[in-house]
Amino acid sequence: MVDLRAGGGRAGGRRVLRWALTAAPPVLLVVGSWSHRWFAEDAFIFLRVVDNVVAGNGPVFNAGERVAVTTSPLWLGLLVVGRVLGSWALPLEWIGLLLGLALGVAGLVLAQWGAGRLWRDVEPGAVMVPAGALVLASLPVVWDFVPSGLEVGLAVAWVAAA
Repeated sequence: MVDLRAGGGRAGGRRVLRWALTAAPPVLLVVGSWSHRWFAEDAFIFLRVVDNVVAGNGPVFNAGERVAVTTSPLWLGLLVVGRVLGSWALPLEWIGLLLGLALGVAGLVLAQWGAGRLWRDVEPGAVMVPAGALVLASLPVVWDFVPSGLEVGLAVAWVAAA
């Protein structure tokens, strides 16, 4: 066994090991999520509401009917911004999928960063193994729902940022 906290020529190896361990969960999440990408049926509700917001009818499913149908105002807002800014390049389904994936990965990176900051205070110089992030990033159900067009990626990012 090699003590990676020892000085000398092992500092470069320790740095490479830290980067590899830190990058493994986000890379695993991206690869797994991309291989399981799909768009949930419930996400199409958001797309219809986004179309109504952009058309000036407000956040409703049918124009003229004042019924709240979405579960996340923040996700709806992000999709509206994505529609306004990115609809010239991508269909809204792809914007929702990519936005969910990007937010899920950002949340995982934020969670690792926060854990790393806490751990550095306890054990300076130690190499942290992101076991919790690896577990989350290796679950097929996470791969299924992060890029599904629903607010799962946003929820991961929100919890990690908090």
